Amino acid sequence: MTKNQKAKLKKQILSGVVLGGILMGNATVSAEITDSQEYQNDVTVSEDVNIADGHVAVIAYYDRANINLNGNVTIGSTDDYALLAKGARSGHDNVLNVNMDGAHTVKIVGNVKAEVTHTVDGAVGVGAVNLMLSNSESYLAGSLSANMGTTNWSMERYAQIKLHLNNGATWYVPSSDSAYALSSATISVDADGGNIDLWHATPATVTRSTAGNRILGFSGV
Repeated sequence: MTKNQKAKLKKQILSGVVLGGILMGNATVSAEITDSQEYQNDVTVSEDVNIADGHVAVIAYYDRANINLNGNVTIGSTDDYALLAKGARSGHDNVLNVNMDGAHTVKIVGNVKAEVTHTVDGAVGVGAVNLMLSNSESYLAGSLSANMGTTNWSMERYAQIKLHLNNGATWYVPSSDSAYALSSATISVDADGGNIDLWHATPATVTRSTAGNRILGFSGV
């Protein structure tokens, strides 16, 4: 190996250390996120998220926060939610975006919640979740929940969830859910080549072992 080759290799290795990644040829690979995350500032996450039991939440109290999960996302949750966006106490709106470019796989077992927060001066901060499931390996096994609040000057503000089901992605609706009131202001479901499965609780779990009927109602469609 020549001196120039040795110097070039040393520079590559040092670059890998500075960037905090693992050097593989000419690529730097970041470590995946495996613990629950609660964000309070603007963050764009390029790493994969792989949380066995936990959640991702945006709960900024005073400032506006936009969180973008741009990698593959896998979350299993025994908490009250797997994804949560909660409005700020200052009255600002907080947003959680998951796979908005549609280029990754998202697997979530757990509920998706968006909540408003009332401020001391009578305003209302709004939380919003935008969830893109864009391939046949992607799914949500959980409920959608969004509430509303009224300001002191009688203005209604709604927390928002937008679920996109594309290209064979599936929403496994819990057996406890019997109806959803859909609206562009609160909960909306866009199924372009996606599936809504009422028979399974998860991809590998059948909801019931006996034959029967189940009805899931949608209003506002």
